[in-house]
Amino acid sequence: MKPRAWALVALLVVAAGFAGYALHGGFGHGSGSTSGGGGGAASPFAGAARGGGAPGFSRAGGAGAGGFAGRSATVTVQSVDVSSGPLVADRTATGTVVPVTQSNVAAQASGTVKTLLVAVGDDVKAGQPIVQLSTDALQLAAANAHTQLSTAEINLQTQQTNTQQATTQLQSQLDSAQAALAAAQANYDSAQKVFALGGTSKASVDSARSQLAQAQANVTSAKNALSQNQRAETESLQQLKLSIAQAQNGVKQAELNLANATIRAPFDGQVASFAVAPGEYVGPSTSVATLVSTARQVQLSVPPSDASAFAAGTKLVFATGVAQFPITVNQRPGAPVNQGVTVTASFDPTRATAGADPPAVGLVGTVAYKVTLATATLVPITAIQNDGTNSFVYVITGGKAVQTNLTIVAQAGNQAAVTGVPSGASIVDQPPPGLLNGSAVSIAGAAGSGGAGSGGSRPGSAAGAPGAGANAGSARPGAGSGSAPAGGRSVAGSSGAGSAAGSGTRGGSSAPAGSGTRAPSSGGTSTGGAGGQ
Repeated sequence: MKPRAWALVALLVVAAGFAGYALHGGFGHGSGSTSGGGGGAASPFAGAARGGGAPGFSRAGGAGAGGFAGRSATVTVQSVDVSSGPLVADRTATGTVVPVTQSNVAAQASGTVKTLLVAVGDDVKAGQPIVQLSTDALQLAAANAHTQLSTAEINLQTQQTNTQQATTQLQSQLDSAQAALAAAQANYDSAQKVFALGGTSKASVDSARSQLAQAQANVTSAKNALSQNQRAETESLQQLKLSIAQAQNGVKQAELNLANATIRAPFDGQVASFAVAPGEYVGPSTSVATLVSTARQVQLSVPPSDASAFAAGTKLVFATGVAQFPITVNQRPGAPVNQGVTVTASFDPTRATAGADPPAVGLVGTVAYKVTLATATLVPITAIQNDGTNSFVYVITGGKAVQTNLTIVAQAGNQAAVTGVPSGASIVDQPPPGLLNGSAVSIAGAAGSGGAGSGGSRPGSAAGAPGAGANAGSARPGAGSGSAPAGGRSVAGSSGAGSAAGSGTRGGSSAPAGSGTRAPSSGGTSTGGAGGQ
């Protein structure tokens, strides 16, 4: 082959290689963003065009106003500003209509049931007889108690009489002994005087002294006897008086038992049931009937963590199908029982529908209420991500998505109360697939102006309305955003003055202004319609 022919073949090979490079390397199939900066997925167009002004597709080179952004493209995201506050959850509890007061009426005396004085379902008043026991044995017991009391009273009276007589007798004996002592003393004194004059013998004086000593002993004995009788009188009378008191108590108990043979309603209400029948024997504390009040209330059980929502006076609504009844919590919640806290609420007649009566006992309904789970930063559930180890959100800082770990305190509905995220932060909601820590982001729907790509593979500023120099939304493969001045043209590796802005798609035909289509051509050029790339 002639040298000229070889040169032509070589020239054609070089041209074909350059075209292939321009088509597959410089013009890749990814999305490209022109002078407004990339606004979608990463583009294979690396670097900016050489020279200044003209759109370029080279992988590296100087800055160009129409340069395509590198692979680290800006991602369009939705954002939400978060704030701190209480996380309130809506709850429902099942409530049952119950009587305000319910009592198992018990017998207070022993006996056989004689008669049921009312029927089940009857309304009764407080103190009204409902059951009558047989009174034969009780009447006999009352009679015996009265007899015992009479006996005790007689014993006391007899003892008082005997003691009084003994006291009189002993006092008389004391008086006689004291008189005899006085006579013996006088006789002794006289004998001493006569003996001193020599008128009597010493034996007479000794005899008078002996009589005096005996008289003194008699007085002492009489006093002791009188004192002992007085002590015995006091002690005996006290014991007898106690016996009388016991007998009196026996009479009262017998009379009370007789009265309790008639069992009465403790309050106004309705007889719900009887536990006994005529002829049955009952003792004290045996339940004979169940009595319920006519007033009604709602009783419900809630988790202990929700009990704080039911302070006394809290207004609620008890719903039964289509009917609703206003209720008011009437007491503080009780202690937990079987992992539940019992709450009672009264029907509020002042808030009820005119003419509406409280529902029947046993009716079941629902009560809706709200409970504050936590107070912290509130974020949407859709914004929270989890990598298997940590839960996190992307906080938008300086145009970038910054992964920020958090701790979920509570969750309700489509919100979560968290710590670790500051109040007032702007976070990414519903993060798109592929969003990474540190990714450049733009806010969907926000207005902005694009900047030219420069130097390496970093894109220019993102987020702009179409036709204003920025992408709007995520760029798809083969779709760029940009429009160039009329007649704009970009050639790989060459300088040009056309700057792209708006939206453009890759294709083969020309497009209207602001919607240029790109198609490879020989020599690595891309031609668009008026204003196209």
